[in-house]
Amino acid sequence: MMTSQELTRRLADLAGEFSVAGASAALWHKGTLVTATTGTANTATGAPVLPNTLFAAGSVTKVFTATLAMTLVDQGLLELDAPVREYLPDFQAANSERSAAITVRMLLNHSSGLPGDYMPDLAPGDDVLERLMREFTALPVTGTPGERWSYSNMGMGTLG
Repeated sequence: MMTSQELTRRLADLAGEFSVAGASAALWHKGTLVTATTGTANTATGAPVLPNTLFAAGSVTKVFTATLAMTLVDQGLLELDAPVREYLPDFQAANSERSAAITVRMLLNHSSGLPGDYMPDLAPGDDVLERLMREFTALPVTGTPGERWSYSNMGMGTLG
């Protein structure tokens, strides 16, 4: 098992190689936790990354969401070409016809036509995705579902 010192050295090397201002990492293996931090959490203030520094999860979670979705596909519990409404009957954006046309595959490949950067300020909680879905009723489907690629945070939130 890697030590915290080794992980810190490796993390610092990678941050330097890829021009990352600051990062933290943790490994858990057989009951042992190894942690590391490097760099700054805020380039304007120079505040260092500390073990309790919070980072916005951002797009890292998209990989986890997509992996879990494809696991469900492999298990026969999720169909890529099924309409989202098959799994979320109340799924409804401002344009009902376009909402109905959105499939699971379109959420995964960012071709749903859902807005890319709509990020409401929702309080944390186990029900945050449910509350996010309620935000949809006022959102337009900005493109024709399946027609073109456009990065969509809301699409991945829906998939989650």
